[in-house]
Amino acid sequence: MSTMIAALHDGSDGMRIASIPAPEAEAGDVIVRVRSAGICGSDLLNYGSLTEAESLPGGHEVAGEIVEIGEGVDPALKGRRVAVDTIGHGRACSVCWYCRMGQVKQCLNKAPVEGGGFAERMKRRAIGCYPLPDSLSWEEGALVEPLAVGLHAVDRARLQPGDTVLVVGAGPVGLSVALWCSFFGARHIVVSELAAARAERATEFGATAAIDA
Repeated sequence: MSTMIAALHDGSDGMRIASIPAPEAEAGDVIVRVRSAGICGSDLLNYGSLTEAESLPGGHEVAGEIVEIGEGVDPALKGRRVAVDTIGHGRACSVCWYCRMGQVKQCLNKAPVEGGGFAERMKRRAIGCYPLPDSLSWEEGALVEPLAVGLHAVDRARLQPGDTVLVVGAGPVGLSVALWCSFFGARHIVVSELAAARAERATEFGATAAIDA
């Protein structure tokens, strides 16, 4: 069995670099060579509560290159640059009732958790890998996931051109929401943010005003 390098939380207050078994592609799977992985706020929260050392790496904001394919996967995918949906389509069976209704996170036949993007390689369903154009850097590709979260929020809010919007917080997802609101034509985008540096960044991402709550 081949091995790879991964970053694992030590169960205390730090990370350790370890050699762990590398994933192997099964039917419907691809192996992605990780090129960039973002650190989500939820990663920091989860690591803050861990009391035992990790055996599998986290990391769900991932961009990389497909280097291996499993049975039934289109051979043309090998070598493709992709952003990876690690927790939805990336683990879903695509055939159960929930998957057919588009509720892939409720999939009845999820692939097991086998580690995320804080490693050299990761395994996910081929259907969960989305092509990245060559014009995007690997770091930009890793931002697809938080940008998609912001887009989903704006979609759920049913934003209309000309609307006035309040965004509470200018963390990465808040900035993503402000960016999408601007893109879809909101007239006024007010961001409430306590940190001056983040408030200033919000105006760079499309906010028309930033207030200190």
